[in-house]
Amino acid sequence: KVIASFRPDIYRTSLNTLNVNLPIANCKIEGILTQPTYIESTKGSLLMGPDGFFDQKIFDPDRFSDYL
Repeated sequence: KVIASFRPDIYRTSLNTLNVNLPIANCKIEGILTQPTYIESTKGSLLMGPDGFFDQKIFDPDRFSDYL
């Protein structure tokens, strides 16, 4: 049974009224950015900082079991 714990639709609905610049994607691979990188966003682009994990592993939400 899959339990939905991350609901980007709820965040987007709430933040939309505040005119916040949000990433276009609802999720991303974590641990691959080694330097600040611009990504596509609702207002053109958004600067994402490095996202490396302490264990140096990469987390792909579409391949969850690979991270375990």
